[in-house]
Amino acid sequence: MLVVTAREFFSFLKKPNIDERPNKSALFKIKYLFQLALIELPLMGLILALVYFLYEYGFIIQSADPLSPFRALVERYGYTLFLLLGIIAVPFCEEVIFRSYLTWPRFFNQRFLKTHFGLLFYVSAILFALAHIPNIPDEEINFFIPILITPQFFTGLFTGYLRVKFGLLWGFLFHALHNLFCITLLIALGGL
Repeated sequence: MLVVTAREFFSFLKKPNIDERPNKSALFKIKYLFQLALIELPLMGLILALVYFLYEYGFIIQSADPLSPFRALVERYGYTLFLLLGIIAVPFCEEVIFRSYLTWPRFFNQRFLKTHFGLLFYVSAILFALAHIPNIPDEEINFFIPILITPQFFTGLFTGYLRVKFGLLWGFLFHALHNLFCITLLIALGGL
């Protein structure tokens, strides 16, 4: 089933469209969400390995600690509030801002939406990635910025796909799961 999910996802990326949502059970949707997460993990691993290479070999000079704003939040408010913000509040707000309009006819008439959906889909993922530039210390903003925000771009593709396929809630759940994994990894590695 993982192969089928991957094939459906990459086929969608070739030609994003708004098809009717399949009437599937919540269990099916949960399994699908976790399968997409298993597809996303190796992609994120490759991108993060490239970013690590760029830092390690001096292509990007890291003069500031990129995690210091997050550490400051943890020190000031504790892990509980930080986790609620990072796993629930921020993903929910970002999904509403960046992907809620993808299938709602209130934003665009249906003909415009169907005709330009691919562009709108990719623009939403690009805007989502660009919104994460403030997370990068100023000293690092250079021509490698597209690589540094590539993880957010891919996350935008995955969450946008789920938003279109199953609804906004499922894009949010994927985003929350993604952030949970990243935050847990940072805590486990001693970064936070």
